[in-house]
Amino acid sequence: MEMKRQHQTVEFNRALIRQYVEERGLRYLTDQDGDYVAIMAMEHCPQKLFTIFAASGLREDVFSITMRVEPSPEMSELEALRLVNRWNTQRRWPRAYHTEDGFTLDWHIDLEMGISPALFADMCNTVMLAAHQFVMELNPGRGQGVAEMQDLFRTLLERLRERR
Repeated sequence: MEMKRQHQTVEFNRALIRQYVEERGLRYLTDQDGDYVAIMAMEHCPQKLFTIFAASGLREDVFSITMRVEPSPEMSELEALRLVNRWNTQRRWPRAYHTEDGFTLDWHIDLEMGISPALFADMCNTVMLAAHQFVMELNPGRGQGVAEMQDLFRTLLERLRERR
């Protein structure tokens, strides 16, 4: 059954993550910890998002999405820090930070009490869309701007609601 139709609370585990990545048609690998790794590309941008969907914590009930932006664009450290500060001030998720290795985005949530598959899928979709918006901001003038992405997102949400 598709996740978007499942509204009962279930236990969070790696099987829920696997269901999400498979229903989204993502090609993935599993790392030595059992976490799911996918590489996502954008048509209008040279960067890819190297993404890890992970379960961590003592009881593996903390869900994380961590994305490395590769390659990071050439810019000064000051420009990069201003960009991530602006992003983190204006956006709730994913958090962005910059190190000498480049840009990283991450998002974490404690799911000890469980979650409905529908809400889980919706949260993952929201974080992934926002990550793509971050990459678009790294590439001004390429592809769609933020306003166009927001319009596209609203249209997609309306279509999803119509299908329910």
